[in-house]
Amino acid sequence: MRLGGGSLLNPASGILCPIPNHKGQFVGFQLRLDNPKDGCRYLWAAGEKTRDNRPTSHLRNGELPLSIDFPTSTKNNDTVGLAESVAFKPHIASIRLNIPFIGASGGHFASSPQTLKTYLEHLGRNRVILYPDAGAILNDSVLPAYYRTIALVESWGYEVKVAWWGQVEKAEGRRQKAEGEQSSNLTASSQTENITSAFCPLPSAFGDIDEIPQNHLEDIKYLTPKEFKELGEKLQFKQQCRDNWKKLKKFTSDIKINKRYFKLPNITENLILFISAGCAIRS
Repeated sequence: MRLGGGSLLNPASGILCPIPNHKGQFVGFQLRLDNPKDGCRYLWAAGEKTRDNRPTSHLRNGELPLSIDFPTSTKNNDTVGLAESVAFKPHIASIRLNIPFIGASGGHFASSPQTLKTYLEHLGRNRVILYPDAGAILNDSVLPAYYRTIALVESWGYEVKVAWWGQVEKAEGRRQKAEGEQSSNLTASSQTENITSAFCPLPSAFGDIDEIPQNHLEDIKYLTPKEFKELGEKLQFKQQCRDNWKKLKKFTSDIKINKRYFKLPNITENLILFISAGCAIRS
């Protein structure tokens, strides 16, 4: 907002996304950039930096706003959904799943505990379901925020479940991995798919909760927080195996021997020896 508060100062073009609270009031907004830059797709509304006591994105209680969206019907009267984002995602999800959704930027629900508790008490429901974004289960910066949210909501006496449909990675990450690993049948990628298929039969092409086709919503699995954490540990281990596998592929030999047989050198302490054998077939 410009000095004087009479007009808006937009650094770029985009879609204005107002953030509603439980009373239907807009308590803030974000700008969805038409052309995201450096991975940043959303900007919070705030005052001009040169302004004294400029308005900030925070509420009067010091917390960042959380959005709350209501469905057009009330098919399920006992469940509340949590989704990452305060813009389109929770709104779309609430309509498609017919349950109210609370949204938080970056999944940081626990950073706005007063607002979250107010929303949940207003809704008066007993079960809270967290719908993780695709790729979140492998993201060390997002998972801790999820775990804090789960612990906080459980401490208030709510039953917590975590929705799972095999959303291990973002679509772009899946495409890159498929291109790089088509020649191998023993990669960590295939092992990861074996783990996820044990929990959910949905195709891995589905991304976030607002991207799942309507006819597959009933196939979503609902894990306990313990099951979700155990799954995360397994998938992160497989991710580490994959990363190590990629690093090993980068080794190049510094000694080449064109012989059918060769004698190993003396193995001494602090020596790491890698041997790669190739075979030429003569016709």
